[in-house]
Amino acid sequence: MEKLDHIYCTLCGDQIADNHGWILGNNAAPIVEGRCCDSCNLTKVLPRRIEDSQKLQEQNRQAMAARFS
Repeated sequence: MEKLDHIYCTLCGDQIADNHGWILGNNAAPIVEGRCCDSCNLTKVLPRRIEDSQKLQEQNRQAMAARFS
């Protein structure tokens, strides 16, 4: 198996730190395709996912209200 030496965050460019043997960081979607560091995951990616989820939930609520009114 090929060893990966360094992986860099697609958002900030910093090297992704080894996290107890896991060196691939986090999925950076939906912001960009690629991997991101823990810091960008916490400050950019997760808030965006929550925001997108809340928007979808509101769209679903509105669709259900329109359907049953």
